[in-house]
Amino acid sequence: WPGFCRICVPSLCQQNLEFGPQSRIFAILKFYKQQRPQPTATSAAPNKRKMYLDKTKRSEIYTQFGQNAQDSGTAESQIAQFSFRIAHLTEHLKKNKKDYSTQLSLVKMVGKRRDLLNYLKQIDIARYRAVIEKLNLRR
Repeated sequence: WPGFCRICVPSLCQQNLEFGPQSRIFAILKFYKQQRPQPTATSAAPNKRKMYLDKTKRSEIYTQFGQNAQDSGTAESQIAQFSFRIAHLTEHLKKNKKDYSTQLSLVKMVGKRRDLLNYLKQIDIARYRAVIEKLNLRR
């Protein structure tokens, strides 16, 4: 079969003339698999994306709005974390207007923050006003 395919390596086609077309394809695939460089740990590290809300940023939010760096349970720290994530998703949606799954997530997150703010308002109005003032939320 001369001109077996346009992308094959001619030496492989000439070596495998006595076999059928399937064995030629497998030989070509094996050849390209051997030629492809394998990723190493050093080459994969620069392409790794950094999370926008890593442990240090979380602990910073918890220290600022909670009682300590591990205080993730108070309403203030959860509201602050939701606000940070909402701001991040809002910036993402400004660039990607048709990302509807992120838009749905943003609406759900705003609702959760709203519920937490309503809870905090019912429990302690002074804490509610302090959070609103610290986060610059319009209400």
